[in-house]
Amino acid sequence: MVGRLRLAVILLALCLTFVLASPDAPAPALALAGRSEIDTPAGRLVKRRRHNRHRSRRHRKKSSHHRRHKSSHKSSHHSHKTSHKAHVTPSNTIRGEPIPRELQSFVRQAFKARKCQHQLDTEKDGFQSSGGSPNPHYCGSSSKDTKAVWWVANMDVDCDGTTKCPGNPDGQSQTAATFRGSFLDAAVVPYVVINQQSSFNFEDFGLKLLSPVTVICNGKMFSAVIGDTNAVSQMGEGSIALAKACFPHDNITGNNAAPNQVLYIAHSGQAMDSLSPSKISADASRLISKLQF
Repeated sequence: MVGRLRLAVILLALCLTFVLASPDAPAPALALAGRSEIDTPAGRLVKRRRHNRHRSRRHRKKSSHHRRHKSSHKSSHHSHKTSHKAHVTPSNTIRGEPIPRELQSFVRQAFKARKCQHQLDTEKDGFQSSGGSPNPHYCGSSSKDTKAVWWVANMDVDCDGTTKCPGNPDGQSQTAATFRGSFLDAAVVPYVVINQQSSFNFEDFGLKLLSPVTVICNGKMFSAVIGDTNAVSQMGEGSIALAKACFPHDNITGNNAAPNQVLYIAHSGQAMDSLSPSKISADASRLISKLQF
């Protein structure tokens, strides 16, 4: 009996050994006791795959956030640049300057004078000025020295060369002066109109189209050029750009005149090679400083 029992135990042991040695055998319950599913090789592989997917998702999320932040920053920076550009003062802005001290005495005398000391025109009764002028003649510093020609009149609005002139009843598409093959735009270029007729021809006194002109209006000094001509006996006219710069609060249109008298001083001997207001101003200021009235 004992011998049979031993034989049964030996056979059972051999069976267990065979089963445990098989690669497809399930893991014994004792071997798994106290271990989680993740501790197995398959579990560790699953864990690594999950970890890698988590890292990938987190990286994509971070990258997406970085791109959105960078794009937003770039867009904001571009918007700031655009906004800054929109507020930059344009180079063609027409600015008035204080009247130089050495010119102030002459300006006062010119506005008060009833006639020219050296009259250059032959208009017997003087030129017409819609605002009424104390001395409706063209004057010079002397009858022989015509480095400058000056006159006092109002400022009618000239709209030639532009379509941006509201209320303009008689504007033309052309101006007497051209610059680089184009007519002057009255809405952009500060220019004055001067007479060219039998009683006064500006070219006889060394003036040219595009000669620089110092304009005293509304208590300030502006710079312009000779841009157009007039063949009738009327004086005192400027482009709408100049009129608006001189009188910014007077609702200047193409159908009215500036309310106050203006002193025009045209400089002879040269024509401007640039219509930049800063260049015109620099040349006019240089010439006005050399004049002796």
